[in-house]
Amino acid sequence: MKILLINLLCVGMILTVSCGDDDGTERPTSVVTSGRAVLTSYVTDNRISAFSFEREGVISVTGNETYDFALTNITDPTGVPQGVLLSGPFFRTDFTLYKDGNVSVDMDLFEETNEVPETAEWNPSFTSVQSNSIVFVRTRNGNYGKLFIQDVEQVLSPHGGEVYTTVTFDWVYQPNGTRQF
Repeated sequence: MKILLINLLCVGMILTVSCGDDDGTERPTSVVTSGRAVLTSYVTDNRISAFSFEREGVISVTGNETYDFALTNITDPTGVPQGVLLSGPFFRTDFTLYKDGNVSVDMDLFEETNEVPETAEWNPSFTSVQSNSIVFVRTRNGNYGKLFIQDVEQVLSPHGGEVYTTVTFDWVYQPNGTRQF
């Protein structure tokens, strides 16, 4: 009986090792991730909301946490909202908008765009956004992401006359450093 159990154990180990999934082909070192997020410029308890590709979504930031971008409102001298920026921390995130005047930007184009253009003109630290636009992002780690800005909305603060912004966007992230999604 002991010999039978030892033989079964050896056969099981051999099958486990020989049935692995290593077929000699090279596997990607990382997986493209994606999702939908709603980011706000509203500050609560001295915390801002920011977006992190590595953490796959919106995070709450108080100080030294790393993130890829946050929202910054643009206002006139009287405080009236004029737009919103995606802004990277400490000039470490770069942005570029999808540009092709002959093409209508929509979700289909976002899904079909599988690579950051080699001719991208990067803006260090910030870019203005509006609904129905595509933004490419180069992170502080040299990785790439793309955003489809679905909606930009100005919202009145629940505690008074302050106006803040919410941006709803779909995102895709390539963590291996290539520009292909």
